[in-house]
Amino acid sequence: MIEQITFKLNETEYELYMQIENNYIIDAQERFNRVRMYHEIVNQLSSICKDKQYEEPRLMVSKFQDILKINDLLSITFLDTITNCRDCILSHDNEWYNKFHGKQSYLLIYEFFITYNKHNTCINNIISNDFMNLLDDERQSLSEKIRLFKKKHKIENIGKKIRNDIAAHFNPDFNSYNKTLNYLDRDEIIEMLSDFLEIIQEMQTFFFKLLDLYSKNLDNKRTNLRNNITTFKYRKL
Repeated sequence: MIEQITFKLNETEYELYMQIENNYIIDAQERFNRVRMYHEIVNQLSSICKDKQYEEPRLMVSKFQDILKINDLLSITFLDTITNCRDCILSHDNEWYNKFHGKQSYLLIYEFFITYNKHNTCINNIISNDFMNLLDDERQSLSEKIRLFKKKHKIENIGKKIRNDIAAHFNPDFNSYNKTLNYLDRDEIIEMLSDFLEIIQEMQTFFFKLLDLYSKNLDNKRTNLRNNITTFKYRKL
């Protein structure tokens, strides 16, 4: 006989769970496949641009790869956050499961912003140089939302402490470990994950737009390159 497992969720948890199952996971998989498609394009371009005479296209491909790195990060983080959020919701009746998924959530989010910040300066330079005034309003709005999210959920202090004390490293001091563990509040974590999923989705929408803008330039270059290569081969014959 098959037994059915039931979960008692409050309204907020249920709504987020259904959003994950009916929206987020489908969207995340589609975005992941879109990033995969961009990688196929850039791999083709990289093979075409190997010759030294194509310095300008090579530079464009390099910039495109820098933008793509951010989308790689966002795609991976989106899927990981969905999985972690789902597990956190369904582990409501076990304190240790809650604590575990809670500390992993802080670790994931804290490490995401560390990696994102490493690439963001390069991206800002690309936007400023190649798309001046075109994306400024959206970029500023997104930056403000990120700032408010980090402030609201204390990512720079509590997130960092949880990451260093109990998530990314092991502290053998039980009292210290337990004290840090008590920072974890289930309701706050679920709210944080819900907010983070919205932020990630909006961030990737912005960076997809940037990829689309840049890919138009690359498509033109790719066509020109292929024509040049064909002409060169014809002349050689």
